[in-house]
Amino acid sequence: MKEDVESALKIWLEQKNEQNARINAPILKEKAQQLALQMGHEFEPSDRWLNRFKHRNGLSFKQEHGEKQSTDFIAAETYQTQKLPQLLKEYSPDDIYNADETGLFSKTFLTEGTHTKA
Repeated sequence: MKEDVESALKIWLEQKNEQNARINAPILKEKAQQLALQMGHEFEPSDRWLNRFKHRNGLSFKQEHGEKQSTDFIAAETYQTQKLPQLLKEYSPDDIYNADETGLFSKTFLTEGTHTKA
């Protein structure tokens, strides 16, 4: 991948970390691909690329525990307004048996995120 794409990805990742956003491997790969396309490069991020990117930048993915996680409200809103309605179109109302707030809330937020090594 071109250095300009990785530089842009690092800046984006730093911004997301400042917002306490939970970024996992699939999100990081998707953003890398989006940035590459925006910059005119074709790029299909692999697990090998991701491992090298993490190593070069001192990143790791760690599971968060407990309720102290900060919430990425923008991602949650995007999920609830865009992704969830699309998913619900695949089911009839009779097939939805647990749509209370707790069930939706627990499925909405990621528990894995990036951490820089100290």
